[in-house]
Amino acid sequence: HDAEVAANPEMVLPDGNTVKFHSTLATVPPGPILFVGQEILDALPVHQFEYTSEGWRERLVDLDDGTGEQHFRFILSREETPAVKSFLRRRGAAVDEEAQEGVEGEGGAQEDKYNSGGALPGDQIEVCPMATALVQDVGNRIARSRGGALFIDYGGPYAFENSLRGFFRHEEVHVLSKVGQVDLTTNVDFGSLLRVLERQYADGVRAHGPVTQAEFLASMGIGERLGALIDQPDVTDQQAEVLFESFKRLVDDKQMGTKYKVMGITDARQGDAIPGFLNHVTN
Repeated sequence: HDAEVAANPEMVLPDGNTVKFHSTLATVPPGPILFVGQEILDALPVHQFEYTSEGWRERLVDLDDGTGEQHFRFILSREETPAVKSFLRRRGAAVDEEAQEGVEGEGGAQEDKYNSGGALPGDQIEVCPMATALVQDVGNRIARSRGGALFIDYGGPYAFENSLRGFFRHEEVHVLSKVGQVDLTTNVDFGSLLRVLERQYADGVRAHGPVTQAEFLASMGIGERLGALIDQPDVTDQQAEVLFESFKRLVDDKQMGTKYKVMGITDARQGDAIPGFLNHVTN
């Protein structure tokens, strides 16, 4: 949190080295950067829109009339909000270039109705401009000073209709309940982020992926690492079982293996053969 960073901007480690905290990338000193974004993009706020007979409207939060359990409720804006005008190209069209490559509905099929202006009342789409800005800033930094970045999150190569979810003590709850205590999350539109990076190719930025977490970890040798750990002479059968279950949780299709995606950013001088993405460089 920004307040915590301001109050404690640095920490001295037991070995005497100092770790400095920054609330924005802009305050990090110049130079090469290694950036790891583990479940950071999904935590950034989104704008949600719904198509009506009057055109696109933004989904907003309002006070409940007193009969609901949450004390808050979702409503649609009566008119076009600044966000509608900023992120929607025209009525019935997709959210600008950052969300035009298809929308994932509950049925699992990609839709292109947002591209063609064929949206129907009730259709929804969400956009995360802060994710776009962060990835763009990281790309600019890498282009200017070299380095690399990894983003690990759940999502897909398309825009989502309504993926906003709330979690409290590891249980899914209503997103408007326990305000300030619930962990809010959305799926990441990696397709829009790739298009941002593609516009930086002339500056020397290269994007890699996204690939599934299972693909990335397999390419990085997680299977071999598991075998090496289990083969240690002091590892018990019980410890080996714990290691295997942890491995399975990370790569199994029914657990984290395919839900989580990994996207990489490097400067062009590092080439296209980047470990973890050998078969998935974006040209």
